[in-house]
Amino acid sequence: LLQSSRERTWRIQDALAAEPALANYHRLPSVGGDLLVKLGRHAEAIEELQGALAMTDNAREQNLLWKRLKQARFLADARLGHILDRRTQADLAVQILPE
Repeated sequence: LLQSSRERTWRIQDALAAEPALANYHRLPSVGGDLLVKLGRHAEAIEELQGALAMTDNAREQNLLWKRLKQARFLADARLGHILDRRTQADLAVQILPE
């Protein structure tokens, strides 16, 4: 149920990202990156978080985004993917990126 809720939320977020008025709103890809990590879609999460990082000049936000980006890269590590099953990866993502 939680996974399907996250999928629906991702679809809404993805639709919002297509809105021209939100094209430079860095929080949108930031949220998208968090959702993708929780969905186990780490490569896409990394792209979203990198995009968010490129959109902001705020040092605090950059620090937070760098932290999230490092965590997404950790979870995307090919060796980790072989060691941990998807359920365990999802549990780690929730611990790293709380609801």
